[in-house]
Amino acid sequence: MSRRYAFLAPGQGMERVGMGVDIARHFAPAAELLKHAQEVAGLPPELEWSRPGRALHRTEVVQPALTAVVLGAAAALAARGIHPSVVLGHSVGEVAAWGLAGGVPARPCIALAAQRGAAMARAARQTPGGMRALPRLPASLPEGVVVAVYNPDQVVVSGSTAALRSFPHGRVVPTGGAWHTPSMLPAARDWARDLARLPHSPLTTAIISNRTGAVFGGDDFRDDLVHQLTSPVHWTASLTAMAGLGVTDAVILGPSKILRQHLRRLLPKLRVHPMERMSHITALAEAHK
Repeated sequence: MSRRYAFLAPGQGMERVGMGVDIARHFAPAAELLKHAQEVAGLPPELEWSRPGRALHRTEVVQPALTAVVLGAAAALAARGIHPSVVLGHSVGEVAAWGLAGGVPARPCIALAAQRGAAMARAARQTPGGMRALPRLPASLPEGVVVAVYNPDQVVVSGSTAALRSFPHGRVVPTGGAWHTPSMLPAARDWARDLARLPHSPLTTAIISNRTGAVFGGDDFRDDLVHQLTSPVHWTASLTAMAGLGVTDAVILGPSKILRQHLRRLLPKLRVHPMERMSHITALAEAHK
């Protein structure tokens, strides 16, 4: 039976120091994408996000960095003849997924992720907030706290700093703000203008919207990307939709630990391939022959 690959892109909070570096050492196009992410994030060489330090905790840095890591790993796979049947991304991962689906070239895609991160950081300064992960949905939430992410093994709630003081539960998710809530409306407006200025192409690969959990049915995915900033991430529904497309292999591009947990919980029989090192790329290429 021929393989049907789904390419998965991780979201903010899943990053790790040094992500993408091993593949970049062995594959020059991936190195160029990481360099571009550093440039659009405004980092001089001595503050590279790929080394321990504070840079990687900044939203305006981590979002283009994750996007570059995903696109670099996908380029290395494409060079070996491995392409996805469907793509999906968790939160900011959906920006990279749009690029993988053919909506926008790699370098503009990374720049868009930087603009998204910068817009969200500005909104977070206006309305400080945070996110917390819980094992299950509580019976009630205080005013100003909403469910932001539905994962297979947890829910993530989001709200203003003041609102979260009345809800001291769960594990803090280090994202820098109240993502996927109405407090991101200023970011959505700013980023919509950035997206409107960018030429885009019809999609060449199916993409699953993490806002709706459905396979996207049109060519212009930009509105979905904008609305996603203030809407919950329906990741469990997205993975379920992916499985319904007859996918045989899930390929996680970049930091894979959390997404592997999601897949083990929801789809334990699916073949899962982390793509964090060049040896992972090589191994899948051998299996693909």
